[in-house]
Amino acid sequence: MANRIEEENLSFAFDLVRFSQIDYQLFLSSDKADEVVFAVLGNFGSIDPETAAEQIIEKLQKASAGKTELNRHSADVTHVSGSNS
Repeated sequence: MANRIEEENLSFAFDLVRFSQIDYQLFLSSDKADEVVFAVLGNFGSIDPETAAEQIIEKLQKASAGKTELNRHSADVTHVSGSNS
């Protein structure tokens, strides 16, 4: 994947980061549900994936403003995780 743009009068470069290399706790510590969603892509380390999923759901419940928003964020988790179930 390209990480550089080179055009006349424009030069821009950036580093690509794999979410799987970032500790999921970084995302889980956010008070913004939109950011907590990304915890599902993070590195769980020695934490059991089921335990991590429970923590993510619990945090989304606290960070979401009502059931409609929680449902949207739950759908977001399903989407970003690539799960079809």
